[in-house]
Amino acid sequence: MAIPGLVLGLGFVIVFNFSNGWFYGTLAILVVANCVHFFSSPYLLAKNALNKLDKDYETIGQTLNASKAKMLWEVIIPNSFSTIIEMFSYFFINSMITISAISFLVQYYNIPLAIDIVVFGTSDNYAMQSVISIVILVINVIVKVCLEGLSKLVQKKTFRAEDSSIALSHNEFRVLNQIKINEETPLTKKEIIKKVKQPASVVNK
Repeated sequence: MAIPGLVLGLGFVIVFNFSNGWFYGTLAILVVANCVHFFSSPYLLAKNALNKLDKDYETIGQTLNASKAKMLWEVIIPNSFSTIIEMFSYFFINSMITISAISFLVQYYNIPLAIDIVVFGTSDNYAMQSVISIVILVINVIVKVCLEGLSKLVQKKTFRAEDSSIALSHNEFRVLNQIKINEETPLTKKEIIKKVKQPASVVNK
């Protein structure tokens, strides 16, 4: 599934050379080339994440007359958000350091930092090479930390929402406990209210 970067870059040159000015030689072709170059690993991540989802989601969506777009936005994406972040992180970090796939596609006005490392290397400017390498490293670390923090924040909010949706208050628990204790001789609503000393709204809930 992996295409060598040099082969991919030459292929893009041959196919899109005629589009110089509106695709070839622009930032867009660099983004597309990197997405194609590193497609295999994010694809496997997405496939594994989808395989872990409950297969009954689709049936439930059809039963509730929910559109596929709604199921995608409200069910699949929230349950796969951490995987989406991992995919973006993989694309970003590898695109920051790739050279072979884009070496034939860059112009003087859109040269990535990774290409500058090679340029300064040919002129024996090792100081600038070191500086650029450190800059790339720092950017990747900052982006990685931010994405990890975002992923944990979203997961925490999701778990908190799930817990709050199923959590019982202390009073509600007392009501259910009384119902459980008196399973053999069911109590009326008035008797439960009298035993737990709670308003009717709590018992009704």
